[in-house]
Amino acid sequence: MPDKRNIIISFFACAIFLITYKVFADTLKEISKVEEAAYGKPELKLIVRPKVEYGAQDLKDPFRGYKKKTVSKATETKAVMLPNLVIQGVIWGSDIPQAIINNKVVKRGDTIDNVHIVDISKKGIDIMFEGRQFNLPAPANGGTGQASPIPIEGGDNES
Repeated sequence: MPDKRNIIISFFACAIFLITYKVFADTLKEISKVEEAAYGKPELKLIVRPKVEYGAQDLKDPFRGYKKKTVSKATETKAVMLPNLVIQGVIWGSDIPQAIINNKVVKRGDTIDNVHIVDISKKGIDIMFEGRQFNLPAPANGGTGQASPIPIEGGDNES
């Protein structure tokens, strides 16, 4: 339970705060009256901004969403058949990840049977073949050893 001395100190602190607040409030009122007399009453003005329209006809409007490209049947690409690739193993934990494909050791940047090795990771091997990028799952991730390509979205280099 607080003693008598702490209660008296708290009372005087509150009294000093209230007196100081009252003095500053009166001073601020006097300053506003002087400013109003010198400069007049401040007017609140509404700022009307002009409506801006995008007028370029052949350029893309950066403030609208993108339009999805519609691919006509004439421009669709045909299915790509990968060469026969048998993945025997993947070594991904070193500075130079490697894979064993068709009994050959390959690393990132190598080419085997016209297939360019883009990346080798724990999940599998990313390859590029005929302008398309595919992912070959590693045998440890449920891959069968036979290449069953999974297309990577956005992997087409063709426009």
